[in-house]
Amino acid sequence: LQLAPIQRKSEICATASATMTFSGLSKHALLVCVGGASLVSVQALNWGILGGPRGQVLGPYWAKKVVWNGGSGETAAARAEAGSEAEADVSQSLLAKIRDVQAKFVTLEGVDYKAMKDSPLFEDYVKSTEALRSIDVAKELADAAKRKAFFINVYNALLIHAMVEIMAKNKAPKTLLQRLRLYATASYDIGGFVLSLNDIENGILRGNRKGAAPWAKHQFEAGSKEEDVLVVSCDPRIHFALNCGARSCPPVRFYKPESVDDDLDKATKSFFMQPGGMEVAASEEGEGYSVKSTQLLKWYQNDFVIDQRGAAVEDETDAHKAVLQWVSRFFREESEVAERAKAALKGAALTWDYFDYDWSTNVA
Repeated sequence: LQLAPIQRKSEICATASATMTFSGLSKHALLVCVGGASLVSVQALNWGILGGPRGQVLGPYWAKKVVWNGGSGETAAARAEAGSEAEADVSQSLLAKIRDVQAKFVTLEGVDYKAMKDSPLFEDYVKSTEALRSIDVAKELADAAKRKAFFINVYNALLIHAMVEIMAKNKAPKTLLQRLRLYATASYDIGGFVLSLNDIENGILRGNRKGAAPWAKHQFEAGSKEEDVLVVSCDPRIHFALNCGARSCPPVRFYKPESVDDDLDKATKSFFMQPGGMEVAASEEGEGYSVKSTQLLKWYQNDFVIDQRGAAVEDETDAHKAVLQWVSRFFREESEVAERAKAALKGAALTWDYFDYDWSTNVA
């Protein structure tokens, strides 16, 4: 990773250091220093340079958020004059437009970004996102199930929205670092909160936990308004509902508030029925079992362990068994993989490996 030095009052140098591995790809962390020596607050440094809300890309590398639902929009005052009925319709209206766009351009095989760009349906959706700026999140999304369904759908829609726009400029992410930057910067203004894809996933839907990238911080500061108003309890099933725009990501589906719990169960079961979900086999050495799974179970391991056991565990084998126990709930009863999982959970020896993650863009 090559960065040119930045000049701002005193010399600020960015040097590549601390080679690390994320999803099998070697990248470099950034060490930021002033005058070649003393360290400064990276958050303060980035805020000063970028001049606005920013998202953490990797370690001390932060980037300014790009808000995709700009424009005049409908003001809060105008909505207030229209009455409470108009206010209550914002999230439902937007979700209806998301559903229409997905029905035409999204399949289980991927997304037709090119056709979507010139579609009146997409243009109508983009205009409708402006109303998000004045939504009263605390009031309209007070119900936890409604908030969960809303933000799952908005995450997938925001990712598609950003991908359509950047692919039209031939700037689709080609490296892992470019993808991390996309997740940190692509944002919607929702009720005055500038929320990136990372904010929605890690801050809201994962209960304000740290992201999977090395040196990730909590998305929201403790005691912040975001943490108070937006966050829902972590539901690990969301990992099989959120689509990150890559081939190995779960397919895009639409989630209804009234059936989000059943819909998440179906999405999770479907994911583990597909190649690349999980395989369980007797060990070739004749003792114990071996598991091979999606890397989502590695990156977010603690989400599954905590949901299954009520707390994180330090022993690796114990943690793996907790994850296997969690996933086993979604296997078809009496299927071969379900029976092998039961046997693996009773045994002492368990090895675990992961499928390669296909980061290529999910173009239909």
